[in-house]
Amino acid sequence: MALSELNLNDDGPGNSIQMVRARKRCDPYIRALVDQLDDAYYGTPQPDNSRLPDGWKHGVLHPFFLWDVQSTPAQSKLAFDALSGVLHHLTFLLQHLFNQDHRGQNATDPEADYDKEPEGRYNAVRDDLGNVVETKVRRAKRWMREMATQWNAATLQPPMNRARFNQIVNFIRNRPKVAELLARRATLVSILDIDDEADVSE
Repeated sequence: MALSELNLNDDGPGNSIQMVRARKRCDPYIRALVDQLDDAYYGTPQPDNSRLPDGWKHGVLHPFFLWDVQSTPAQSKLAFDALSGVLHHLTFLLQHLFNQDHRGQNATDPEADYDKEPEGRYNAVRDDLGNVVETKVRRAKRWMREMATQWNAATLQPPMNRARFNQIVNFIRNRPKVAELLARRATLVSILDIDDEADVSE
């Protein structure tokens, strides 16, 4: 999954990176998970930018949470793609969460000294006429719920259920900045709950 570099100095008016200041607060957590999943599939990175052949791609056990190499190379790639999709959608939800914690809501944290990104710029699914038909938050949550059905239909192991899926979500919720934000602003907890269709916006 490609995420923008965190050291881009693109904070000024008219910047092209959506939610850039909010992303600087939360993207390191997701980048670490993406790296872990990449290492599990492709193999352990080496100082010379090569990788050891010790990942799922090579038929080698290399756990990512409770998931590991599958019975065939095609299934291993399918599992990697599904989990990559989960991380992609959780990235969006986490960025949306931190966009809600702007200077108008969090005047004490210097890292929150930014204006809220207008949600019409990033959280709207529009039809051909430009009408908003859905939010991207709801679409992301629906994708993740439907992913479990596809995972299980493909007989990937172990079978996907909510408790297993929530290992990733709970890991994210327990990262220090995320845990502090959710403890301070309980109304935002639903943003990381894929079953909650309430699209919280503050």
